[in-house]
Amino acid sequence: MPLAAIAGTLRQSLQRGVASVGTDAQAEGDTTVDVVELHKVDAEAVAASTARIAGAHNDAHRRGVDVDRIAFSRLEAAAAGFLVAESTLDEAG
Repeated sequence: MPLAAIAGTLRQSLQRGVASVGTDAQAEGDTTVDVVELHKVDAEAVAASTARIAGAHNDAHRRGVDVDRIAFSRLEAAAAGFLVAESTLDEAG
């Protein structure tokens, strides 16, 4: 399973005191994961991890995130199939 598919769940688990083992901070969204081990952690470790996550999010918002050009082109092509012209939306409303 791609890490991106479960990243939100892992983050929410961490905020509740359950950390995942088996992926590192360098893992990308398309990294496939066969097994994720979950372990209960103490509140201090959760606070530190949450602070690191918040810092990474803030950095991403300020500086942006590097994206593979080919992967982004594929995403744009897939998204084009879901786009609806604004005039069509106006008529529906």
